[in-house]
Amino acid sequence: MSVEMISVNPPITEDELLRLLDESSVSFPKDYLDFVRRHNGCRPEPNVFTLDESSQFSVTEFYPVDRVISERSKLQGRLPKDAWPIAYTESGNLVLLSLESEWMVHVWDHEVEECERAASTFTDFLSMLSPFSADDVELAPGQVVSAWIDPEFLRSLK
Repeated sequence: MSVEMISVNPPITEDELLRLLDESSVSFPKDYLDFVRRHNGCRPEPNVFTLDESSQFSVTEFYPVDRVISERSKLQGRLPKDAWPIAYTESGNLVLLSLESEWMVHVWDHEVEECERAASTFTDFLSMLSPFSADDVELAPGQVVSAWIDPEFLRSLK
């Protein structure tokens, strides 16, 4: 994993983790549980991951375990049956751990409420995250025709 994770919560104790897992009645994959033990809620440095040529996303937050459970409860009936929201993307979509015959990672598009497979394992998903810098973006001549800046924003810079 080449993207640095910035923890925002104290580490979860083994007792807390076991209690939350018992409440959820699910056995998450070992690689995900190892991640949660190190980072029970974290923000990755600016990143990008690609599903296909037209689908790029950025994870802005990995949820702590208690939020995984509460978000799933909140979205009951909208998410696939055996899906658990584990992260939030900059565009408002969710990264899900989904139990099919095995655990997989999907991206859930909140606008159309559909999933697209991202990775076979949580570890594979983490390896998809690449550091992002605006300096790395190259625009072709003519790619940007015009831009508008809110005058209130400009005034705030003075």
